[in-house]
Parts: sequence; C-alpha cells; structure tokens
Amino acid sequence: ENADIALNCGMMLRESVRVQELADIILKSPDFYKFFDYVQKSTFDIASDAFATFKDLLTKHKPLCAEFLERNYDQFFNKYRDLLNSENYVTRRQSLKILSTVIMENANLSILKKFSCDLDKFTLVYGLFPSDAFNSNSKSTISTNPLTLSAFDIYKREVFDIFKLLGELLLDRYNFSVMTKYITNTDNLKQQMNLLKEKSKNIQFEAFHVFKIFVANPTKPKAISDILLRNREKLIDFLTSFHTDRTDDEQFNDEKAFLIKQISELKDTKA
Repeated sequence: ENADIALNCGMMLRESVRVQELADIILKSPDFYKFFDYVQKSTFDIASDAFATFKDLLTKHKPLCAEFLERNYDQFFNKYRDLLNSENYVTRRQSLKILSTVIMENANLSILKKFSCDLDKFTLVYGLFPSDAFNSNSKSTISTNPLTLSAFDIYKREVFDIFKLLGELLLDRYNFSVMTKYITNTDNLKQQMNLLKEKSKNIQFEAFHVFKIFVANPTKPKAISDILLRNREKLIDFLTSFHTDRTDDEQFNDEKAFLIKQISELKDTKA
C-alpha cells in the first residue's frame, strides 16, 4: 500500500512464505485477499512483485495450498474470476499462468484414469524408473537395468500416448479436488472459451492449457458437455486454425488434435 517500501516488503514476505507455518498464517488471514488488489496496482513493478508473492503463497506448499483452496473455494475463485476478466493484459496473463499451475497439478490424473486400466499398476511401474529417466539429457540406467527395461516395455504399451499428448505427468494429488470443482463449473468454462478469443496470442495460449482440461475430463457433467455440444462445430473450426504457426511444438499440436477428436466425438446425453 506504500509504494516507497512495497518492493522491500515483498522480498521479506516471500522469504517468510518459504516457511510453511508463516505461509499458513498469511493464507488464513483476511489480509490475504488484499493481494487481489495489489496485483492490479497501476505501478508495474509493484503489481509484478505482488504477483510473485501471490504465486508463492499458492504453489510453494502444495498440501497447505490445497487445503486452503478446498476450504475457501467459492470466495477465492469468485475473486480470481475478476482477475481473469481484468482489462489489464499483464493481470490476465499472469492470472492464467497461476491458475494453470494450480489446477494442472492433477489435470493429468483424470486422463490417466481414462487411458490406463489400473492407476495403482501404473504408479508401481512408474516407480521402477530412475528419477531422471525422462530427462533427455541424462545418462540414465534405463538402458542397462533389466527391471527398468521391463517397466519401460509395460510403460510404452499402456501410457506412452498419454505422455506424448500431455507432456510430463504430475502424480501430485494435492489439488485434485480443487481442479475437479473448477472444471465442473460452466461459468469457468465460458470464461476460458472467451479468453481463447483474446487478441493477445499469449493469453490465448495460456487459456488453451486450462480449456483442454474441461474437454479432456472423462467425467464431464452434462452442463459442461451441453456447452461443448452446442458449440461443437464452431470449436472444431476454431481449434483447427488455432495457432497454426506453432509447427515445431509437437506437444501442443498433439493436444490440439486430441481436443478436436474429443469434441467431434461428443454425444448428447440425457439428464
């Protein structure tokens, strides 16, 4: 609130947030919601600094954040929706990035459940890999360890397409219930569909990464499916021509093709 000391206070606050007990105090304080005003300050440096602290509070301690979001879901996301509707480009883009980070902690889990018959079996197989097995620059033991080779064979058969489509799999379950609530809300879907049409390509791209979770959800509520069905032809046409210049981004193009396929195969369901 005091521009002269805002940046110094921001640095001290982020250092404090590294301690979970202190982050917990801030999240439980009514003053936490002042961040929704701070990140929209007209002074760019102050707004950016506030966003950095805001993001740390929501991502640094995942179990704590998940508990906070579940307990305060309505109040938090009602305010967050205003950030996504902000007229300020930086506010919209940064808000989309944080939102994607928070709910994508578990976005892949539902897709995994759909494509893999047994999640526990997959988790067991995944656990057989060295921690750096999927780092393209690492000299992993994957090529010499017989146990890992067997796991890799199972992995290729059952879930390789999931990794190709959605990138790095995050087995973090902390935000699963929050993500599930978010993607069953029709207002959230409509907002992301509108953000896909933003003039800024950067905002479009960030919105795409949230929108895809709505479409990929294998247990979509009827209200969500109905919106997608009503707009099916328009969405298919839109996505077909969406960011066609990203020819070298294989993951994005695979995801886009997957969404087009999912939308085209949607079927009307009875209430």
